Amino acid sequence: EPAFVSSYAVGNLTKITDSIAHVMTQTKKGIKEKEIKGDCLALFVTAGIPTAEDYRKDVVNGIDSRSYEAGLKAALKQDMDVILISEMEDLDTVSLALTAAEMGHLVIAALPTQNAVTSIERIVECFQDHRQHQIRSQLSDVLAGVISQQLLPRLDGGGRVAAFEVLLANQEIKSLIKEQKYFQIPSVMRSCRKEGMVSMDDAVYGLYMKSMIDSDTAVCYAQDGVGMRQKVQLF
Repeated sequence: EPAFVSSYAVGNLTKITDSIAHVMTQTKKGIKEKEIKGDCLALFVTAGIPTAEDYRKDVVNGIDSRSYEAGLKAALKQDMDVILISEMEDLDTVSLALTAAEMGHLVIAALPTQNAVTSIERIVECFQDHRQHQIRSQLSDVLAGVISQQLLPRLDGGGRVAAFEVLLANQEIKSLIKEQKYFQIPSVMRSCRKEGMVSMDDAVYGLYMKSMIDSDTAVCYAQDGVGMRQKVQLF
């Protein structure tokens, strides 16, 4: 994700994360790495290549942002096209991310969830009950998609392989979010395969059919373990 954005983004980008998991290289933009209090890091892609003076100023100033919330508020006051958030971990961060998306920024954020439905539920449930109807409406308007990932042990023992679930927020998905009919989302994803949607179980089963994982792993990592066991027993 960072490599893609740094290679193809045509505007300014802000990344706010709690650790340096990926160092973005300079391609079409200049890149500045700045420390944030508490081992956080904000990565700003600017219109020009950063100079030695920029880095000297960073050292003198010490910190750029004290929290995700403060970093997002600062980003909203600048001419940012893309905002990357390593984890939406609290109510204020989620609220500001939604606001940023409504303002026209492309917001790419991570959540510690296992699939698209639980990601949507996590965002909505951050808010008090009396606000959740409004948040569902707001989220359905701005959501472009959800990509979920599980890392599965490879059959050949050579590390792990990723299974990706892909939800694209078409009109039917948006309506289900607004109406809180989350239980219907998986069936819509299965019926919209031609649009590019992939359920987690389809992704896991695809890896099994390519002999990249074994049957026990497929069943273990499936959302519907019983259904997956029936599938793998056929082959």
